[in-house]
Amino acid sequence: TVIASTKQGCFASDKITIFRDSTLRQGGGINFTTSTGGFTYCNGNSLTISATPGYDKYLWSNGDTTNTTTPTGPGFYVLLAKEPTGCYRKDSIEILHLATISSPNTLLCKNDSVELNLNLIGVDSLYWSTGSNSSKIYVSQPGKYWVYIKKNNCTYVDTIDVIAFSDTANAHFNHQGAGLTVNFSPVSIGISKGVWDFGDGNAANSISASHTYAAYGTYYVCYDATDVCGYTAQVCDSVVVQKIGLSEIPKPTQISLYPNPTSGILTIKSEIQKRPKLLITDLSGRIIIQKELTADKSWQVDLSHLAPGYYILHLDEFSTKIVKL
Repeated sequence: TVIASTKQGCFASDKITIFRDSTLRQGGGINFTTSTGGFTYCNGNSLTISATPGYDKYLWSNGDTTNTTTPTGPGFYVLLAKEPTGCYRKDSIEILHLATISSPNTLLCKNDSVELNLNLIGVDSLYWSTGSNSSKIYVSQPGKYWVYIKKNNCTYVDTIDVIAFSDTANAHFNHQGAGLTVNFSPVSIGISKGVWDFGDGNAANSISASHTYAAYGTYYVCYDATDVCGYTAQVCDSVVVQKIGLSEIPKPTQISLYPNPTSGILTIKSEIQKRPKLLITDLSGRIIIQKELTADKSWQVDLSHLAPGYYILHLDEFSTKIVKL
């Protein structure tokens, strides 16, 4: 139970109840077997995962409710199983890629290339969408790249998106405070190195940072950023660190959107029903989409016709950067 009061003598209280749960943490000791005897996902392979029989109920992370599930791709599959005693066990199994494309960075700079690698261990053959048969390639155009890998009777296709990065020399940052502690993060997704000057004599070398001030007040914060293309920039701004009262600062309407990056439909959700005006611009400020949305709490916007790149989405007073794949 918490009781809070204001300087004017108003009181408020609230409480939360914590229940004891019988669910064991990850690694509860459930035995798993696979139909193939292996743990590698292959295209077209009828791989199934089976758990120890004898539990009253089964719930897999993909929604299956029997002791056997069929993976739809590589990844972790988590099972929550109820014992006859009423207790629960929770465990997971990882289904592996035959090979995975990796890259030091998938943001493509102007007049540059991106390195794509395969972590290969004894595969029989491979074929890239570019026509190459090498385990490492360099690409100089944005887009989706795939590789076909074969080992014995197992085949797998892995893909990766290379995005053209044009948001260079952007050191603008966001900040969000909770009392004396303020969290700082860059606006651009392409920052490779950052240096923060918090305005109180302290500094930090990191892309994002969290800093706790000794006193409330206004601080002049500077951020020196280096992006993946090697461009540098500095932005300084005044940051107000203030005590948050119980009812002194109105809570802003929370807006969420997903998926971001997106290749087509972007879903936008609001905490409250509203009839907002939607504005999407490119980084130069040119208007791409402008319309008034219907009165609702959720909207879907089709961005499939837009060229891949970075855009700014405005929804009334809310704005954020989105990436179109």
